[in-house]
Amino acid sequence: MALREDDDDVNHTKMLQVGENAEASENISSGESEFQMYRINSIESTVVIRQLPSQGIAFKLWLPATTLVTLLDNYRRDPNTSPLTRTFSSFQSAGSDSSSPINIVELGSGTGIVGIAAAATLGANVTVTDLPNVIENLKFNADTNAEVVAKSSGKVHVASLRWGEINDVEVLGQNVDLILASDVVYHEHLYDPLLKTLRFLLLEGSKRVFLMAHLKRWKKESIFFKKARRFFDVDVIHCDDPQEVVQAKKERLVRREDHQYRDDVCKRYKRSRASLYFGAAKCTVDDKLDRILIMFTPTIQHCSMANIIGLCLRAKLKECLPLHYKVDIRVSPGSHADEVSVNKQLNDKERVAAALENPNLRQLVDECIYSDEI
Repeated sequence: MALREDDDDVNHTKMLQVGENAEASENISSGESEFQMYRINSIESTVVIRQLPSQGIAFKLWLPATTLVTLLDNYRRDPNTSPLTRTFSSFQSAGSDSSSPINIVELGSGTGIVGIAAAATLGANVTVTDLPNVIENLKFNADTNAEVVAKSSGKVHVASLRWGEINDVEVLGQNVDLILASDVVYHEHLYDPLLKTLRFLLLEGSKRVFLMAHLKRWKKESIFFKKARRFFDVDVIHCDDPQEVVQAKKERLVRREDHQYRDDVCKRYKRSRASLYFGAAKCTVDDKLDRILIMFTPTIQHCSMANIIGLCLRAKLKECLPLHYKVDIRVSPGSHADEVSVNKQLNDKERVAAALENPNLRQLVDECIYSDEI
């Protein structure tokens, strides 16, 4: 939930993973469906979430959601040490009957794991919401976990809600204590519709609270928070240590003059097993500018995959290079691929970040670069 406006954009592809309570050994695939079992220790139960990765980002688990679930789990186990205690007590002491269940609305629920966990850990009445095309999977997950939720006397309802559409919000009614969300600040064109929905929900009920888990990816996100502060009091109540980023910055100091390290990186990609996909590849390091330039020529049969191949290279390089290095990926002049179009897409920061959120692409990264068959 923290925002530091002077931070650099982070390589979030490493950070977007399911949380530590996710039981990776219990990940079951059925066609395009993936079932993730997530243990909630405070109620000694397991939540089962169906993911549909090929359908888009709303159908997959992301780190902010599972982080918020962990906070809810820890609150249930020991409210005295939880960062959520002050937030929950602020609306519970505003006249609400402590014996009555909390009424929660979750925005941009995606798979629904946060709302389901809130109902299960707090014994709350939760309405999970998202766009119409997400509702079917959302309802599937709510129904699948109904028994777990009922053990705590909680309930989960499903409703379609488009940000910025007040009619959709009005259907929810006025009986709302808490609004939840996770990982909802990403596309800039959605900032104003989201704020419009929040203004309606929060200003209509002055004692309501909005609790959001947020993973910082880009500097542009500060625009949303600056706008939000015009209407609301915004506080950070919990911030996980950015371990991946801190570690990378430490490597920057150690490896800045390590020429052998940079040479090894280049050799690694020159010797890549992806010879079926690349006719030729050239790797150049500029020590003064901390920049790596990759020029590659897709083979004729793989020109249609030029974007994906370039993204594969970018992803793998960013994972092994110090954080401050800039990676410039280009197709070689005269290759069969559409040079101008590909180069533009491969070096557009936001376009690359959005593309790498596709789990199928990340799988293809490993298959292209490290397949033993190549």
